[in-house]
Amino acid sequence: MITAIEIENFKGIGPRQRIELAPITLLFGANSSGKSTFIHALHYALEVLQRHNCDAERTASGGEFIDLGGFRSFVHGRDLQRRVSMRFEIDLREHSLPTYGEHEPDFSIFDEGYADRVERAAVEFQVAWDHQSQTPIVSRYAVELNGERFAALETDAGRRATVLAELNWNHPVLREEGDDQAAGDQELQDLHSKVVVLHEEAAKRGLRKDPPPHLASGILHSLMSKAFGVDDADVQPTPGWGLAGLNDALPTWGTVLEPALPPSSSTAGGDSASNAEAGQPRSQSEMTEAAEQFAALLTQLLIGPGERLTQALASTRYLGPLREKPIRSHDTHHVGDARRWASGLAAWDALFQRDAAFLTLVSEWLSRSDRLGAGVSVTSSEYREIAVDDPILVQLSGGHAFDDLDLNDLRDRLRRIPIRRRIVLIDEATGVQYQPFDVGEGISQLLPVVAALLDPTPGVIAIEQPELHVHPAIQVGLGDLIAFGMGVHGATRVIETHSEHLLLRLLRRIRDTEDNGPDQHEHALSSDDVAVWYIEAVDGATRATRLRLDASGEFVDRWPKGFFEERAQELF
Repeated sequence: MITAIEIENFKGIGPRQRIELAPITLLFGANSSGKSTFIHALHYALEVLQRHNCDAERTASGGEFIDLGGFRSFVHGRDLQRRVSMRFEIDLREHSLPTYGEHEPDFSIFDEGYADRVERAAVEFQVAWDHQSQTPIVSRYAVELNGERFAALETDAGRRATVLAELNWNHPVLREEGDDQAAGDQELQDLHSKVVVLHEEAAKRGLRKDPPPHLASGILHSLMSKAFGVDDADVQPTPGWGLAGLNDALPTWGTVLEPALPPSSSTAGGDSASNAEAGQPRSQSEMTEAAEQFAALLTQLLIGPGERLTQALASTRYLGPLREKPIRSHDTHHVGDARRWASGLAAWDALFQRDAAFLTLVSEWLSRSDRLGAGVSVTSSEYREIAVDDPILVQLSGGHAFDDLDLNDLRDRLRRIPIRRRIVLIDEATGVQYQPFDVGEGISQLLPVVAALLDPTPGVIAIEQPELHVHPAIQVGLGDLIAFGMGVHGATRVIETHSEHLLLRLLRRIRDTEDNGPDQHEHALSSDDVAVWYIEAVDGATRATRLRLDASGEFVDRWPKGFFEERAQELF
């Protein structure tokens, strides 16, 4: 769903950097070049959008691995005059925008199909340091629809007011379709002329070149006047369209925007019969309902994309660079806790909680020689624990028959003992069984990666160093696992890695697919499925460069000097 990320003034990133996400996105680069910054941006964006936490230190989804240190630490150069900016592009073709409003209107003046025309959106927010309150705030929230700017909210210095600073009333999404298209376009052109006049007047007064905040109110009134056939001369723009209930420019999800909309005097009275014949509202209440409809529509188009982005970020699964082993007495009560995925422990939780088919799939990937070939399989066993002083165990230990126990009572006692489940790992070479706590470092780092990629998730799977502590043959197999996961679950994988072996397997699968067709193997890939990004530090700031692939899996762009050259230097 998230297709691109743009970041500015966040940690090592100064000037804006953009990364397009493919189904498989690989981040390469030297140590401390800023690779992890793009993954950390996902966590910070979720803190801002979901928890309104602009001054994040620890993140709810990053566990112990992500400590941003607060705004003073992560704003680029620690310069409080800078604004942290993040922009996310999202694909909405399979995700409709949420609706707003609590009642069915008696009449509708707006086309119900507006939101259906939105196929993609971009949501951008800026976080600035508010010197008056000595805290960071969301100073701007903006939305693009289908690649064209739509609207923006802004908060002025000192948070005196949050206003609708931009509204593209001529956006193609808002245009009526059908036989009246030409007439509608003419009305929009008339409105545009009025807007130009207002804009020129604002420029003469020395205001900024962007449309002034009061312009949105004027546009709303003009749209309303067109909808009701009211003379534009009777509908005057008011200074500033302020929004109620907002502490800064970040909207409140699920809540309809509440603009201050003064009533039009032209609808307060007049001849009801003549108004009815003209198809105009008969009362102020109908004018109010029309305003509510407009607010609900505007909320859907402006706030809806932000809600969908927040949901996509909340579904992101992050696996940190060091995975923990479960304790010897591991039991699971935490499935769904994002912080446990960060440490890798949620992978073991998933083995406990998921069905037998999932356990079998994980086991096959670990054990089969044509997959990862790690020489370890995974299974589970169920058992009941009996206390040492339980009469059943006492009689068994004493060698007595169950003379004093009724068989029905014995069965009831056994049924009351809870069934527990144990995960068992088996060394394929020796048949020796051992518990998760006893696994070696390689398997302890590898198994969470396998479980994370195979366990269904609808969003982004972000993994740092999946190749940690595993030998090259398994790293090659990880390339196949990443490709296999794409076909099964469709999640976007963002992989921060140093592994040339993993990359080479993905390139080989692209070549195989080009040569033999997509139906020849379960790891079919095209060059469009893989995005390779090289991250480097240039003049003290992080820079991202995409290395393009052709249809046969060969690089169109050269690797930067000094990267992946070690093998050639050692051989020649």
